Amino acid sequence: MCQCTHQAIKEANIPADAIVGVSSCSMREGIAVYDANQNPIWACANVDARAGQQVTELKALAGGEFEEHVYHQTGQTLALGALARLLWLKQNRPDIYLNIHSISMLSDWVGYKLCGKIAVDPSNAGTTGMLNLKSRQWQPEILAQAGLNPDILSPVFETGTVLGSITEQAAKDTGLCQGTPFVMGGGDVQLGCLGWV
Repeated sequence: MCQCTHQAIKEANIPADAIVGVSSCSMREGIAVYDANQNPIWACANVDARAGQQVTELKALAGGEFEEHVYHQTGQTLALGALARLLWLKQNRPDIYLNIHSISMLSDWVGYKLCGKIAVDPSNAGTTGMLNLKSRQWQPEILAQAGLNPDILSPVFETGTVLGSITEQAAKDTGLCQGTPFVMGGGDVQLGCLGWV
């Protein structure tokens, strides 16, 4: 990412201080988790399928009605989303699970690396099965019902919200100017659609 950013600035033939803001997007469903010191401690891509057994276990909750409840709140099924992956961590990697302090999507990890703040946007977090479609905020009781810690949910900010600014270290790593605003991004397809408007 750092090399790509240097290359983009060079090929655009513009000074870094001409960049008025930076954002990030990613394929949806991928997650990253952080410890209490905001250190990333585990991540997985959207194609990670290790939690198939946990999907089956979640589907059996509430007399087999848990998935329908989740769907009516979030618009998502349980098919290998964040709920199943977090349950997999709890069952298979408690050394990681017990140290999770917050969660984000992969594009939000990029934002964290650039401005030092962890938050999520609804277009990406909406794929977790934990975000209410109407309120556009987390539904912590879904985690609680799944036997997961609901206190790990990061703040939700709408796409376009200024989250912070490029840190000194990120500026050194990327060639961007320190202090350049970092703006909440979103899902790749959703932002791609906006680009065609």
